[in-house]
Amino acid sequence: MNKYILCLIVGSFLFSSLSAAEIDFDRTSRGERLRISERALARDYERLYSQQFGLPISWLVYRIIESETGEGPTLLAARLLHPTPAENRLVDRQLDRQVKLGILRELRFREIIGKRQLYVEIIKNEELLDVVEMALLDGMNLDPTFFAPHALRLAIGGNETAYPSSSMLRMRKFVNLVMLNQLGADDGETIQALRYAITHDHLLVTKAVLDALPDGAQPGLSLVALNRVLPRLSTQQGDIAWVIALGALGRAKIPAESPLMQPLVGALGDGGQTFAHAVVRGIREDRIALTPELGAALRALTAQDPVLAMVFEDVLAESTEHEEAFQRIEDGRDRVRAFMDP
Repeated sequence: MNKYILCLIVGSFLFSSLSAAEIDFDRTSRGERLRISERALARDYERLYSQQFGLPISWLVYRIIESETGEGPTLLAARLLHPTPAENRLVDRQLDRQVKLGILRELRFREIIGKRQLYVEIIKNEELLDVVEMALLDGMNLDPTFFAPHALRLAIGGNETAYPSSSMLRMRKFVNLVMLNQLGADDGETIQALRYAITHDHLLVTKAVLDALPDGAQPGLSLVALNRVLPRLSTQQGDIAWVIALGALGRAKIPAESPLMQPLVGALGDGGQTFAHAVVRGIREDRIALTPELGAALRALTAQDPVLAMVFEDVLAESTEHEEAFQRIEDGRDRVRAFMDP
């Protein structure tokens, strides 16, 4: 009988320790400091707001969340949702960042009811980009489908549904990379974010997105990027538009009837030798059609670049060999048909 009672006590203890704690959002909604009756817990909680923690932040957070009162998750959520100090209070702002990141690191491995809602509140309202990035990343690891619409509101800025952090270039770049990694290039929200990044966002974001795209994923986006940057190319090889154009050329397929063909020929006229080599490579890989206008533009550049001249002649020779081989095949088919027909 004593053993049976002991098993019940141990079992109930293990169940209570493994069961998920819950955040009381009625207490945290105002972002204010909470009043706590238990002295030791209250002292640890107040340290989260001071400049002298007295303990490492990780240990302080652990003590709070493991408190027997069960208030730990609510107290940590209240601290996370507390307004960030103004930018002119640099020391307080840095300490606030350390505390919030320390809390998020601890919550990452905890089963807590309301954690999704907590992450959403941070993503929507937090000023510190590091904190928003960690909340979004942990949220996407927890439930990618649930957090995808929130990620989209960080990736696309400048509209009434966008979250405040979307105004920062660093955030938009980060979110695009997270969505690509967590949701994949074929996800609906990811495609919306990528299209905005390539058509409207800063060119640095455009470049980051193109660099991160897996081989063969969303090939149409490379054409969209070329359509954006080709008209603005200059002879300055170090310009970001040139870098994007070179990267997109390594992916794009441009047939002879493409509206991009004329801007492509015009870009060659600007005298970019590196760009010309990229075009010749695309022709050799059968991704770019060799039209008479494009061939004439390339031919004009070969006088200035012996290496380009040699490569281009090889491409022309291969093209001629292919055409002659196809013609021989067609001739053979015609002879077979003539022989078979009575």
